[in-house]
Amino acid sequence: MEMKMAWLQSRTWKRVFFTLFLTGMVWQLAGCDNDKEPEQRKAFIQFLQTRILPSEKLSVPTLTAQEKESFGKYADDYAILSDYSSEMTTAFSGNDQAMRQMRSVTSAKDMVEKRDTIEKSRKEVGNIESKRADTMKSVEDRYSKLKQPDDLKAVFDQAYQKTVVRPNALLTQTLSLTDAILGQALDIGNYLNSLGNKVQYTGAMAQFTDQKQLDLFNEKLSAMREKQQELLTVARQLAGMQ
Repeated sequence: MEMKMAWLQSRTWKRVFFTLFLTGMVWQLAGCDNDKEPEQRKAFIQFLQTRILPSEKLSVPTLTAQEKESFGKYADDYAILSDYSSEMTTAFSGNDQAMRQMRSVTSAKDMVEKRDTIEKSRKEVGNIESKRADTMKSVEDRYSKLKQPDDLKAVFDQAYQKTVVRPNALLTQTLSLTDAILGQALDIGNYLNSLGNKVQYTGAMAQFTDQKQLDLFNEKLSAMREKQQELLTVARQLAGMQ
């Protein structure tokens, strides 16, 4: 009995010692990481100041394995910027695809006959906007929870404004204008369709026998062209940031 108790006590002490050993290792590793923090922070700040802030591009580069290692825990902070950048690129691509489908609508008659295509494109833009809003909410939540030293925070906040806030504003504006244009095209198509044989189509134009109907058509068309011009202005801004 005494031998058995001695064996149990010996085994228990071994477990305690092993647990303490592992705990010590964890604290040592944590201590080593903390020792590297100033160096990691300095490397991350330099990266933001030389690679992100001076760049005219909206998108941000993917970190190399070496960069991730040199930034330590701050690589997770950078992921806030890079994750949004990736989602933004996908969103702009999806919006471009929706507008490419509209290029087949080249006449008043097309607005009548291709209303399904227009409606489909508009739904796709709506889905993109919904995903953009969800993505931005997630990014803002992650950003609000950051706890950074003051010197890093000052630089990171600038990078966040440049690579998240500004692109998000442009993307929101782009999607809003695209949705408006598609909605106006759909409205024109429905209007022309409601007139039936009271309107005739010659080439890209529509001919009316009633002046009031013509005036309303021109009013709708003019409003759509104004939105198209606004979208073109935004597109030019984006073109300089690709």
